[in-house]
Amino acid sequence: MRAYLERAQEHDQFMKKQKEEFQIGKRHLANMMGENPETFTQEDIDEIVQHINDLYKFEDAMIRKGLKPDPNLALELSGYQWIDKESLEKNILEIIGDRDYNNLINALERLCSLPYSYKSRDFIMQYRRPLMNQMQNFDAPKPQYDKDGRAFIATYECRRKRAIGNVTVRMPGTGKITINDQDITYFTEIQPREQVC
Repeated sequence: MRAYLERAQEHDQFMKKQKEEFQIGKRHLANMMGENPETFTQEDIDEIVQHINDLYKFEDAMIRKGLKPDPNLALELSGYQWIDKESLEKNILEIIGDRDYNNLINALERLCSLPYSYKSRDFIMQYRRPLMNQMQNFDAPKPQYDKDGRAFIATYECRRKRAIGNVTVRMPGTGKITINDQDITYFTEIQPREQVC
């Protein structure tokens, strides 16, 4: 009788631990899907699992029919990177471990490698950030012409640390560099010479 009670108690503790882990996993899933963890139900979980199964069934059906995905619809991820762990924690409102973060990134990369990943573009892009926040256009200055008809561009007050320089580039040039009425040997060390050239 004692052995039975001990096994029953161990079983109860095991089930309690499993329920706690299930609740934690359910909260993570709800946060990843953008749902409220307090109102996330088993039906919601079943719906997500069904959606994932439907995606696999779709791909299998296309493969059986011999249809390949349209390469023009392929998911384009260049210019983006995965969000960092801190940003992910802010999005899902929970603290996650490095292992969980790495598992998520690996799963998302696997999803991106699938042929029909473009169907999940919105979901994937929730976890991507642009490499640059804004596009910067560089407008090259228009060349001016001197009295001999040679093109040149002059910029003034170029700053490097505490030095201020005026630079004129001519075309066709001679390859000569003048610094305070001296050639490149004005700089005694190699590094400043390389930076000028």
